[in-house]
Amino acid sequence: MTGSGDAAEGPIREAKAKELERAPRRFWHALSQSIDAKLRAAASGIATLESEFLAHVVLPGNRTVLDELEPVIHSAYRSGRRPSFGDFDPALRLSPAEQ
Repeated sequence: MTGSGDAAEGPIREAKAKELERAPRRFWHALSQSIDAKLRAAASGIATLESEFLAHVVLPGNRTVLDELEPVIHSAYRSGRRPSFGDFDPALRLSPAEQ
């Protein structure tokens, strides 16, 4: 003997399976649109590639610029003071030819 909810289980299970199948496609589509918008902004001169992708640059130690700066920025907002980014050596600045 089957319960009253058994008849609906099949379609519900199928709907859940389809939703699970669509989720990765929605993610990749959104990522594709985001990257495309950044590239178009850079191509049109609204922004630079560097400004659009800086947060995602991976630094030595396998951490991104955002990973490193996010706590510094949060601290600056909490304290109300401009953050210090350490001692900057002007000799380390890239020449225009290296940029």
